[in-house]
Amino acid sequence: MVLRRALRMPFYDDYTKAAFQTAHGRPLGTITSQNANPAAFPDECAFLPTLIGEFTQAIIDFVRLSHADARFEVLYPPDTNDTPLNKLINLPTVYWTPAKLTCFKTENFTYTGDRNLDKARQSIELPMQLGFPPSQSSHLVGIGEYTTPWIREQRLALGEGLESVVLFALDQFCLIGYGRPLDGGTRRALFMGGREAGRGKAPGRRDRMQVLMFCVSHLALQANYLTQSVANCAVRGC
Repeated sequence: MVLRRALRMPFYDDYTKAAFQTAHGRPLGTITSQNANPAAFPDECAFLPTLIGEFTQAIIDFVRLSHADARFEVLYPPDTNDTPLNKLINLPTVYWTPAKLTCFKTENFTYTGDRNLDKARQSIELPMQLGFPPSQSSHLVGIGEYTTPWIREQRLALGEGLESVVLFALDQFCLIGYGRPLDGGTRRALFMGGREAGRGKAPGRRDRMQVLMFCVSHLALQANYLTQSVANCAVRGC
């Protein structure tokens, strides 16, 4: 006999079910997927983020009993919460405010791995959209191999003037063999489509030269990483 558990999101511990029953006089609705329509669960979407907010506030209050000057930071991943439902239930905006937190930090390993800098930029800008000034905003960048745009993502974050930009992690940085300081970013990357976006014409000579310059410098970058990897290997005796 094969026992199958009902498909549902992880909201159904005894405490959560009892608290919702007390607050609303009915059982917590069954949400089967992170892709569920929030409009079908208005009470649940209003209730669930309060549990996260109350929990983090309880931690803050407890720590401050012994360390009144303690500072607190939230690390929030927009990529794993990139559905209408998750954006509501996992982001307690009433509790996570500039007045209560020292810093709101974002991370998005999925966007970096997908080479999606548009999404990464949205992630970087999220704290400011929630009312956090740059001085209370931070971004964590996942270091990857050279084809991922993690260095460009780091530059985007630095360009916002954030309180900090964190590279994760040191062992990854050392194992791959990146050099220091990081590349200053003088190269230029272009979208190499068939026609210029919005202009309805083929790229001109100048555009082709810019693409060529990007390709040449990209090859030079690969050669540089290869040289560094060989040097590191020689030092380690591999």
